[in-house]
Amino acid sequence: MRASSSEDWVLVGRLGRTRGLRGELKAEVYSNQPGRAERLGEVKLQKGEVSRMARVENVWHHDGRPVFKFEGLDSISA
Repeated sequence: MRASSSEDWVLVGRLGRTRGLRGELKAEVYSNQPGRAERLGEVKLQKGEVSRMARVENVWHHDGRPVFKFEGLDSISA
């Protein structure tokens, strides 16, 4: 088993600001395939050099943009 590198990942979108109080985040998905956001399971969240794995709990749409809820992230501060 080899260590993963940035070359093993595909950038699928960008998270924006929070939506509501339950830790949900608005997103921009870089795909024109319908349902692409809903098919994501586990994703790597990265900001600069800091990253972590997260499991997508739910995806819904608000004003035409997907809103992601990740397992274990249940508040804005999380």
